[in-house]
Amino acid sequence: MSLAEAWRISSNLELACRDWDEDEVVVFSQRLGHSLLLSAASARVLDLLATAAPQTLTQAELVERLLPLCAEGTPTGDIQSLLDVTLPEFYRIGLAEPWINSN
Repeated sequence: MSLAEAWRISSNLELACRDWDEDEVVVFSQRLGHSLLLSAASARVLDLLATAAPQTLTQAELVERLLPLCAEGTPTGDIQSLLDVTLPEFYRIGLAEPWINSN
């Protein structure tokens, strides 16, 4: 998945989210048929993808949109590391889809 230039939320996902505590969010998808426990940071990524739908967001755009939501002084490398782990996991469980430009 490292070749993905942009990401979007999977189509027809109707998500219900509820804060579990300060650091976790429970997400339920009727289409997937199960609940997921996400870290607060991963839930922010999912929310950004859902808000942008049906458009895609590049990883650079995701970093730019996540930076103001992070603690002051958070390095962009930390955000990129979060995306490097979170986006492929979202793909694996059916929450997000990569877009790869074949040109």
